[in-house]
Amino acid sequence: MVIFQNSAGSNSQKKITFKTRIFDIPDIMKDTLKETSIQYEVSPLGFSTLRTLLYFDIFSYPLTLPEIRTFSGIDIGSYESLEKEITIMIEVGLIFHFGNFYSIKNDETAISRRVKGNQEAEKYIPMARRRAEFISRFPFVRAVMASGSLSKGYMDEKSDLDFFVVTAPNRLWIARTVFVLYRKMFVPFSRYKEFCTNYFLASDKLEIEEKNIFTATELATLIPLCNLGLYLKLMSANTWMHNYLPNFRTKENWNLNSAGKNGLKWITEKIVDVIFGERLNQFLMNVTLRRLKRKHSHRFSTLDFSLALKTKPHVSKVHLGNNQTRVLSLLQEKIKEFEARTGLAFNHA
Repeated sequence: MVIFQNSAGSNSQKKITFKTRIFDIPDIMKDTLKETSIQYEVSPLGFSTLRTLLYFDIFSYPLTLPEIRTFSGIDIGSYESLEKEITIMIEVGLIFHFGNFYSIKNDETAISRRVKGNQEAEKYIPMARRRAEFISRFPFVRAVMASGSLSKGYMDEKSDLDFFVVTAPNRLWIARTVFVLYRKMFVPFSRYKEFCTNYFLASDKLEIEEKNIFTATELATLIPLCNLGLYLKLMSANTWMHNYLPNFRTKENWNLNSAGKNGLKWITEKIVDVIFGERLNQFLMNVTLRRLKRKHSHRFSTLDFSLALKTKPHVSKVHLGNNQTRVLSLLQEKIKEFEARTGLAFNHA
């Protein structure tokens, strides 16, 4: 049995004292039983592991050892040091172990939820590939990647198929508008969740403006479905994410097709290039921005609107749940709760 408590002294923010007591001994020996006290100091690797588990606990998603390494905030050369640190934290009750999964909570139901969600995600991969290939056939679409829940390997009855789309330069808003109009006209509302294109990025400006653990995680988990070359360019344009995820490695061995090509797409692009060009692109962006402000500006502050519904010539993002701000705020809340419960302080790590 292990009981942990805050240690006394100036270093109490970093150290935990835990006591071990052996109970399965003969009664005659109980009078001579002595407590042993062991002091454990949480290392930077330990703090990074805890922070990683707290981040994914926002989504009730326990992690495997390789996932902890991938999403750790510090460089981990081998699994040996990570396994050693995790073993100690399990013994002192800071984290919990269920088979191949690790969690910040002693809740085995989260494991079964994750396993079921992983199995569902596997079923959705073929559909995601088909939808991505279809989206890639629209004018000026150059690459399609899976994002959202599927990119994390999880799907349930509430999940959408989310796609991250890269377009030709100065044609993003034409590509987006054509696809949105098609979806509204020809896709039944009940199937909208199969075509959620909530992030468009122009191929000549691939660097993500917001740089934090949320955007780094979203980039790292993207699944390239059409045009591996542009996926690799996207990763190269965002090397800053290694400041947050130094152990992340790009998915370089995927055998993918290029973005879909057909005669109608080629003809449409040529006509637009010759007749309309950038003026149509700018016009459609302005129309979309006015519509978004009319429908949603009352729900957001000016800053949150610019983050959740980003509308610029090279990027379109529609996250009505304001995922970035929400997740980062929840992470800070979880860290504070954990600090209050354990006496640890992450700002000292």
